[in-house]
Amino acid sequence: MLYGLDKKIKTLAKPKARAECPCCGGVLVAKCGRVNIWHWAHDVNDPNCIIRPETEWHREWKRHLRPELCEVHIVKDGVLKIADAVTPKGTVVEFQHSSISVDEIELREAFYDDMVWVFDVREPYDNSRFELGYYDDYCTFKWVHPKRSLYWVEKPLYLDIGGKYLFRVNEIESSKGSMSGWGTIGDVNKFKKFLYG
Repeated sequence: MLYGLDKKIKTLAKPKARAECPCCGGVLVAKCGRVNIWHWAHDVNDPNCIIRPETEWHREWKRHLRPELCEVHIVKDGVLKIADAVTPKGTVVEFQHSSISVDEIELREAFYDDMVWVFDVREPYDNSRFELGYYDDYCTFKWVHPKRSLYWVEKPLYLDIGGKYLFRVNEIESSKGSMSGWGTIGDVNKFKKFLYG
């Protein structure tokens, strides 16, 4: 996670520091190496804590956010969820790198009234398993061996292909062994302005 609590205030990791987990209250240790973005990790994992380890990709998306917009605790009907980000206008943004079950997609979409997804597809894009076809005002896509759970996404869906662009999915179609559809390419910096306010 990007933020731990120090005297109940969100704080970034710094060398040799310790903090408190904002979810379970457990001890966090700072991970401040030379390669990855500095972050916090549990000293001892608590199986009941809903915060799970995240990728460098997650931290990269979140690191420029103001603390109050990042890792936001939302309680609804007595249930706690931690949103990756919440825009200044209140839209929840969930960043998803790893596989996610259909059940979890449905749970999050039911929990958050106003949300968007950003899925990491850099690896299939780089390996030509995710290909785009460019037209005047839209793009088509074909994804061989896709994350099949995306068929159940009903909220706005963006795919991070890396670099300067995000692909906004408008429609997904199923075919044997692959996924296809169409959408639009957008500048990642415009999305970041929406995200960061």
